[in-house]
Amino acid sequence: MRAISELCVGEQARISELAADWPPFLSYLRNRQPGKALPYFLKLRDPHAFVLVRDYNLFTDIQDQALQLIEFDEELRRDGREKEVLEATSPHGIAIDLLVDHTHSIPVSGALGWSTPFCELTKGSSQIPRVISQLQDHRKYLYMYLDALFDKDAHLAFDYSDLQVDLYAEFKPDKLMDFLRASNYYSLERAYQICDARDLVPEMVFLLGRMGDNKRALTLIIERLGDVQRAIDFAREQNDTDLWEDLLKYCETKPSEQPTSIAKVEHSADKPLHRVHSRAA
Repeated sequence: MRAISELCVGEQARISELAADWPPFLSYLRNRQPGKALPYFLKLRDPHAFVLVRDYNLFTDIQDQALQLIEFDEELRRDGREKEVLEATSPHGIAIDLLVDHTHSIPVSGALGWSTPFCELTKGSSQIPRVISQLQDHRKYLYMYLDALFDKDAHLAFDYSDLQVDLYAEFKPDKLMDFLRASNYYSLERAYQICDARDLVPEMVFLLGRMGDNKRALTLIIERLGDVQRAIDFAREQNDTDLWEDLLKYCETKPSEQPTSIAKVEHSADKPLHRVHSRAA
């Protein structure tokens, strides 16, 4: 832990200002109790609060102040002051960075003893429920926190995968597909309902394919996306002869797309397909 004499001139000057307004403040730092000084930084809306957390590893002290830190950081970002002290590495700000980068440092609620299973002792998401419980009434902050966790490690917040699907659909739909592909922990049916409600057709196609409902997926590609090449790629990925036949039937019912589309399908299929309509004699 750094002594006051080791702080830079600017930090010492700021501490002197704070000490004049808050007499106990300086004594906490002199006695090497930075955790007790942190609330004064937050009350004064001083961005050095984040420096204090980082430099003195005050993650136990902030374990129940996640919401306050994020709200303060959002104030700084709105005022264009977010780079005054520390620069964030994620698009969600320095408060989210600190919480995510030190996932293992913030203790989980309740004590861990000798009888605690090893899987719990090593569980990467140990502090995540504690933070999420503080953010549960702030969906945007929940999205920001869980998205940053996903960027760090796609498996860190696996217990909240269903919630992540919902939040991505609401706040960042163009990233939802990345999450759907990377995770195996969410409910396919629930994810499909969410995407259907928001008319996220490519995501619906992906989920139907993962559920094994290839015919419905192909129907969506054809009827909603109108993308024959995508339908061909999907049929090739699924390696399902019935899909090729269905795709050929669709092309034969669309005179405007003949003969190019039919030729594409027949050329792409692994084996000869049965034509529904015979060629004219």
